[in-house]
Amino acid sequence: MAVALAKEHGIRRATMLNVAGAYHSRLMERAHEKLSEALLEIEMHPPSFAVFSNVTGEAVSTLPEIRRTLQDQVTGTVRWVDCMEGMVGRGCDFFIELGPGGVLAGLLKRTNKDVEAISVSDVESARNCAERLRSLQS
Repeated sequence: MAVALAKEHGIRRATMLNVAGAYHSRLMERAHEKLSEALLEIEMHPPSFAVFSNVTGEAVSTLPEIRRTLQDQVTGTVRWVDCMEGMVGRGCDFFIELGPGGVLAGLLKRTNKDVEAISVSDVESARNCAERLRSLQS
């Protein structure tokens, strides 16, 4: 129904996603609350490098910010493009996607042709990525 409604409103591409839960929505409010409790129990240290939040699309650096954005990402909208643009704006030009598929690496390549994105999903792609990383050090 949502796909048909999106197309009625001029959305060219709408796809049903096969997901295990209602992640990044208000339906995850109970998990949001439980994660808040758990994050307060975990010892954390400020990061020594930029950490970007899916919720804000920006770098977070203080422990309260990190805890809040980790919790908020359970129910919040993912600002993936903002994260990628923020990283590119800080000089990142090489990205590695870990996990099956390669959707994000492909999307990044389509949205920003000036960056390199590699997907690592098996032993062979891990070896290829390691070779590429070694070549960057040269």
